[in-house]
Amino acid sequence: MQPHKLLLAALLLALPCLSSAANLQPNPKPGLWLSEENTLVNGRDILQELKEMRQAMMKSLPKDQRAHAMAILGDDDPSSQHKCFTPEMAAALTTPEAILAEANQQMPECEFTTQQTSGNSLQFSGQCNDPEGFIGDMHGAVEIVSSTEIKSTFQGTGSYKPPTGMLRDGKDRSDITMENTSVSHWVADDCGTVEPQTAR
Repeated sequence: MQPHKLLLAALLLALPCLSSAANLQPNPKPGLWLSEENTLVNGRDILQELKEMRQAMMKSLPKDQRAHAMAILGDDDPSSQHKCFTPEMAAALTTPEAILAEANQQMPECEFTTQQTSGNSLQFSGQCNDPEGFIGDMHGAVEIVSSTEIKSTFQGTGSYKPPTGMLRDGKDRSDITMENTSVSHWVADDCGTVEPQTAR
């Protein structure tokens, strides 16, 4: 699993995922949401680096090739993303059983526990053991600030096995420290052209 996918999956898991825990309140509003995040890997802002690399690559391409590259890569900012939630999906954001099922599907190599700290927030911690990806500890917190705002933080420390061809210094695994903060805001009732995400 690539670091960025690992972070996204872990942030999903940062929602309530212990079947004995009460649902968080208040319920997020259905509709269009905008999530903005900051991700540091070993102190480096990887999302900003990805954005700068993308911009540099686009500038280096001949004008007639830029449109083709845009069609393949898209023009999204990696640090922000629009998401569409149906009423059922919005309700599930506070339901432990639904989130646990999705989390188990996204990160079967990790085991997590959560502790509800108040009616609208919780903390989580866990251990991942993926010989082909991340091995280490994770912890963080999520807070449903209101029906239109959700905040989350995440930290992970351990080792990571880079994809084939990306090994550095002949090492099979590299030490890694990850930090992620995310703030999501409700934008509108109508999702426009953004389609609801479906379960994998």
